[in-house]
Amino acid sequence: MLLSFLRTCVTWSLVALLTFLAGCAGPTIKVAPTYSAAQVTQIQRDLPAVLKAQVRLTELAEAIEAQEWQDAIDVIHGPFGDLRERLSRVTRSLLAEDQKETVATSRALLDDLELVDAAAHDKNQPLALKAYDAAVRDFQTFLEKLPAAVRPA
Repeated sequence: MLLSFLRTCVTWSLVALLTFLAGCAGPTIKVAPTYSAAQVTQIQRDLPAVLKAQVRLTELAEAIEAQEWQDAIDVIHGPFGDLRERLSRVTRSLLAEDQKETVATSRALLDDLELVDAAAHDKNQPLALKAYDAAVRDFQTFLEKLPAAVRPA
């Protein structure tokens, strides 16, 4: 009888000990996804065209400031004509969790440029300047969302 009682106590003690140890084990560690060499290479291949468009923003600002509406329209349809494709290429090379934000930011940027274009057609300088400022902010936000390995300094 005593031996049976001891066996039961030892069994329950082991169950309690194992339950305690399992509870103290803590969560499993998730490894954050990283960019592969192929993704970084693809971004580095497409990013210079995007950065070139960012540099050309100053031409757009100068045209708006001088109220040279045809020049502003030409800049939007010329150097920025393929910006949608370039932004899409860079975005597709990002990790899935980064793509959602960059897609929204690139859409906002393109909407801003369309608004500048409409304001230029209407010769509306205040609206063009406001949309231009939003485009500059959205461009910067887009670049900040890129992985540090390819982000311009």
